[in-house]
Amino acid sequence: MLALFKIENSIAIVMFFAAILSISPIQAQSRITVQTHQVGFFSLEFNGQFYDFNQTYFSLPNVVSGMHHVRLHQWVEGFGNQGTWNILYQGALQVLPMQNTVINYQPMFGAQVQYQPIIAQPPSHPSTVFPNGMHPGWLLGMDNASFQHFMQELNRISFDSNKLSYAQFAIQNNGIYVQQLTQILSRFNFDSNRLELAKFAYPFTIDRQNFFKLQSSFAFQSTFRKLMESI
Repeated sequence: MLALFKIENSIAIVMFFAAILSISPIQAQSRITVQTHQVGFFSLEFNGQFYDFNQTYFSLPNVVSGMHHVRLHQWVEGFGNQGTWNILYQGALQVLPMQNTVINYQPMFGAQVQYQPIIAQPPSHPSTVFPNGMHPGWLLGMDNASFQHFMQELNRISFDSNKLSYAQFAIQNNGIYVQQLTQILSRFNFDSNRLELAKFAYPFTIDRQNFFKLQSSFAFQSTFRKLMESI
C-alpha cells in the first residue's frame, strides 16, 4: 500500500509540472511592433534573425517575454545597384508579458520604445479583416508631426479618387483618430467619397466610440445615416 501511495504521488507531481509547462506558452502572447512613419525597405533583426518589410508598420507576434537583442535596419540606395543598411535602432529590448512592445521610429526624433497592453478580446465585427490579423486597437495612430505631413501631401492631390487611395494607405498602416479623420474628410468634394473613406477607416479607428462626431463632415444627413447603418 505504501509503495502504491508513493507511485500515485509521483504521478500526481509529474502531472502537476506537466500542467505548468503546458501553460507556459501563454507568455508567448507578447509581440514586437515597429512603426517607421515613412515608406522604405526595412529589416528587423531579432536575436540574429532578420524580418524584412516595406511598410510603415510591421508586427512580430508570439514573442516570449524577456530580454532580446534587436536592431532596426533601413536600406539606403546608392549609385547603380549599390546601397547599404543603416541602423535606426539597436539595443537589448525588454519584452513584457502580454504587452505590445513598440519601436516607434520617427526620422526627426529617432526611436522610442513604448508598451501597450494586448487586449485579449475578439473584434466587435468578426467578419472584418484587419491588417496582419490584429485588432486595430494595437495600431498607434499618427502622431501630430506625421499627420501634419500627411495633410500637406493630401492637399497637393487634385482629384478625390487619388486622395482616397492615398488616405486609405496611410490609415491602414498607421491607424487614425476621429478628429484626424474629420480633417481628412473635409478635403473631399463629394459625399460619396467621404462615405467610402469613412467606411474603410472604421476598423482602423483608435477611438471608434467617437465615430458619431463625423455627422457634420457630410453635406447630407442621408449619407451619414448610410455610414452608421454600414458599421
